[in-house]
Amino acid sequence: MSERIDRALELLVVWVLLVSGLGLGLALAGHFLAPQVLLASILLTTGYAWWTRGAKSSLRGTPNWRHLLFLGLVGLFFRLPAYHYVLGGQDEGLYVNIAHHIENTGGVAVSDKVLERLEGTPYAGTYLDENRSSGLYVPGVYAKSATGTQLQFQFYHLFPVWMALFDGIFGNTWAVHALTLFALLSILFFYRLALVVSNSPRTALLAAPLLAVCPLHAFFSKFPVTEVPTLAFSLIGFTYLAAYRGDVGRKCSSRWLWISALAFGALFVTRISGFMYIPFLAAIALAGAVLDADRQRQRAVSRWGLAVTGLYALSVWYGL
Repeated sequence: MSERIDRALELLVVWVLLVSGLGLGLALAGHFLAPQVLLASILLTTGYAWWTRGAKSSLRGTPNWRHLLFLGLVGLFFRLPAYHYVLGGQDEGLYVNIAHHIENTGGVAVSDKVLERLEGTPYAGTYLDENRSSGLYVPGVYAKSATGTQLQFQFYHLFPVWMALFDGIFGNTWAVHALTLFALLSILFFYRLALVVSNSPRTALLAAPLLAVCPLHAFFSKFPVTEVPTLAFSLIGFTYLAAYRGDVGRKCSSRWLWISALAFGALFVTRISGFMYIPFLAAIALAGAVLDADRQRQRAVSRWGLAVTGLYALSVWYGL
């Protein structure tokens, strides 16, 4: 049963990472379509499940499905319904409007339609003087140049891509419930990380409800900004890293390190503050490379460190 639970969690994480990668890539290319992203991610997750069939799936510690069910129900009790923001300006409204823009247009490109219609007329200069003198189009949307029509959203696009997915599949008012998914992921992987580290179901069951009933976490789980998705990706990343490092002998699976690295990569394109993780992650990789007596794990953790650093560098390029 333990292996089945861990296998289900692994496939859930793989699906989340596939949706994140496919959705963001298609949105940046201007071809985002929610049903196609969902179907493609399910097909690829099925392919991953077939490819890794028979491989070791259980992490350190023995999860109890009753614990997971209890944590999920407690988490939902304090996190439903999520708040549906439709006003721009502040962060939460901007994230929602970016998501609706992605769903409506298929991409993140946005332009000043009024200026496009006024170009070549004597009114364009007046419009720019009265509306674009500060370089700001509306709060959270900036002009790329003082006189150009191309605009840029303030925030990274991965979380809006997830809301656009829920928008396209379930309808407009369900977009913010992407946050509910990440809230549950953060609670479940807080439990799983505590279990991996302590190897004690009682300790994990004492720790995880503290997050499930935490008022601040409950609030941000209903408030469409990126704190909770960032937490979910970081907990996934640390869970699979700790599972690899905590395993004994040569039984550990290197694919856990790849899942961990990709989770941190998703974190880096969710919130700009992901750069604060880099010194800590680099220190972990360095310690593993220097102190681990197992040469196989030493090389594997070194590759993990290089992969995480590479994904961070890619996120910097994307952010710029």
